[in-house]
Amino acid sequence: MSTTIDPELQSAITKQVHWKSAEYFDYACRLLMAALAKLDTGADRFSAADCDPPASSGIAGAVFKSLCALDIIQPVLLSVVSGLVMSAVQERVKNPNRKAYVGVYRLRSRSLAEAFLRRHQQTVEPKQTAFL
Repeated sequence: MSTTIDPELQSAITKQVHWKSAEYFDYACRLLMAALAKLDTGADRFSAADCDPPASSGIAGAVFKSLCALDIIQPVLLSVVSGLVMSAVQERVKNPNRKAYVGVYRLRSRSLAEAFLRRHQQTVEPKQTAFL
């Protein structure tokens, strides 16, 4: 399931990568490390709530969209209701007076996640996958 990115959104992501590249890639790496850590404990789902948010606005959304487009992660889809695909969400409490919900994702490819991390100078111990 490859996610296509709207050209206008792609332009915004490109600008963030060029002007905020350190923060963009730092967040992408922290997010993937958190996803791998959860996977190692048997949990195959993760969200933005699993790591500290980036300092600048827009970075998290751009990272999630980019990693989906690269087929590294994918949203967890719950059901189709009246032709609409419903994505899984979880509550993220930023402010006790206001609820916020974030999407839930899963790794589409552990090996691509590890390759991305190695590409960005992160130390990753490859895990042997058990075949049943």
